[in-house]
Amino acid sequence: MTIAHLEFFTVAREYTDNGKLSWKDVDFVKIRTPGNSTHIPEFEVDKDLLDRWRNSDKETTRNRVKAYESWKACSSDEYIEGTPLKNWPQISPAQLKICQNNKILSIEALAQVPDSHLHVLSYEGRKLRDKAKSYVEAAASTSLVAEEMQKMRVENQRLVERLDALEQKNSELKTLLDSEKQRNHKK
Repeated sequence: MTIAHLEFFTVAREYTDNGKLSWKDVDFVKIRTPGNSTHIPEFEVDKDLLDRWRNSDKETTRNRVKAYESWKACSSDEYIEGTPLKNWPQISPAQLKICQNNKILSIEALAQVPDSHLHVLSYEGRKLRDKAKSYVEAAASTSLVAEEMQKMRVENQRLVERLDALEQKNSELKTLLDSEKQRNHKK
C-alpha cells in the first residue's frame, strides 16, 4: 500500500456563456508517489473522479475523497495522510527538508519509499526509511495489542457475568436442596 501525496489546486477555466467570455474555477489534483519525481499524474477533480475514488477497493484511494473535502473546507493546498514528518522527533531539520522537497510528508509515506528511490533522500536514505518502518511497525503492533486487550476485557466481562449467574443458580439450588433435606428430615 503506497500512500500518495495529494496536491490539490484550482485553475480558472475559460468558457463561453451565451456568446460572452467567462471563467470558472476548476479543481485539479496532482498525485505524487513518495520519492518519485518523474511521474506525477494530474487529474481534474470532477464527479466521475470522486465516484471512482469512493467506489475503490482500496481504503487509501477512498480516503482521497476525505482529503479533497478537507482541502475544500480549509482551502489548504496540502493534505497529509498519516503522521506528519514534521511532528516526528527522529528526523533532523535537513532530512525533513529533503523529504518535503520530494513530497514525502508522512512517516508512513517515508516507510514505503522503494529502494529505487532512496537516492533522493541522500546517503542516509535507507537508515531514515528503516527508522520510519520501525516506527510504523511499532505503532501497528501497539494498535494490535490494544485491540487484543479490548477483546480480552469483553471476554472477561462475559465470564464475570456468567460466573455471577452460575453462583446465583448455585445458591438457588443450595437453598432448594436445604429445604428438601429439612422436609425429608421431618418425615
